[in-house]
Amino acid sequence: MESKAFYELQGLRNQKEKIEASYHQIFPKVDPYLVHDLVLRMYQDPVKNKNKGPMYTVEVFTKVGTDSQKCKDHILATTGTVPGIYDKGTHYVTHMRLTLEILKKLSDFDFVLGVR
Repeated sequence: MESKAFYELQGLRNQKEKIEASYHQIFPKVDPYLVHDLVLRMYQDPVKNKNKGPMYTVEVFTKVGTDSQKCKDHILATTGTVPGIYDKGTHYVTHMRLTLEILKKLSDFDFVLGVR
């Protein structure tokens, strides 16, 4: 019996590692806990979150020297919200409804270093 439980738990660990690898492959600049939390929330209430997603405060970190206006415009166009800009234009914060598609658009730009 113990060996069955061991293999079941090992299988669970393996599945967790696979899904985290998928998160990293699809969203390499995004905190994996954010991706996981978003996926869970989307599936907990799929009707409510189908098109607009749950509310999050999202932080986007960019390279030094990034054009703040360009980054602000990109975040506004992607999320529909105007971000607060901090740390000499390298840290953007907005409270918004988040979907996997929006998260992908935020993270796929060259000037973005990380999203959490």
